[in-house]
Amino acid sequence: MKKSSRKLPLHLFPAVAEIEGALALEDGAVKRSPFNWRTRPISAMRQIDGIKRHIAAYVDGEDDAADSKRPHLAHALGRLAIMLDAEACGTLIDDRPARGTASLLIAETTARRRRK
Repeated sequence: MKKSSRKLPLHLFPAVAEIEGALALEDGAVKRSPFNWRTRPISAMRQIDGIKRHIAAYVDGEDDAADSKRPHLAHALGRLAIMLDAEACGTLIDDRPARGTASLLIAETTARRRRK
């Protein structure tokens, strides 16, 4: 692989993800308004709930959301993009529960499984 340039490597983000994410966000823009999260704060946990619902439906074998006919993965990606943008704009409400130990538990479990 060639040495990294000093320029931002936007070419590394797959075009299919950009296109499908945009189409999923278009569905929300029609229902509400484009970039509405920049002017009205949004809840991080509400976005996480939606992401988890789309991922669960995908894992359960459903490719597309019934209402939009767009891929569940695109909707999950769109919600992640919204969260990142809202966080950068200062409109993401950080309503996560108090810090837990999931990362530590995952690391410990992974280490134990590697030793087997």
